[in-house]
Amino acid sequence: MFLASTSGGYVCRFGDCHQTIDTPTTAGVRKHFLDYHRADPMEPGERIRCRWDGCPQRPLKKAYLARHIATKHLRIEEVECGISGCKKVFSRKDARKRHVKRAHGEQATL
Repeated sequence: MFLASTSGGYVCRFGDCHQTIDTPTTAGVRKHFLDYHRADPMEPGERIRCRWDGCPQRPLKKAYLARHIATKHLRIEEVECGISGCKKVFSRKDARKRHVKRAHGEQATL
């Protein structure tokens, strides 16, 4: 979903942008959007569709766009389920916690 650049950053694939995102965090994505897209992805507002090349995400709140790009497209962190036999991997700890509760029950321990 992302391309590493030769300069050590990540190549933005949002729309027709191919600039480098130096820091693959929500703050880094926000800075990139302010510098190159002249928009603040953290600004509250309407629901928008992610225009990252090939992204199937349904429209999301504009304020969540930077986090979505950092966690889904740049994959800055991967968290395994942790329950024996489960191979699920998540991009955020809160997603793993929700999965464990729903799929393995409240009594499941990590």
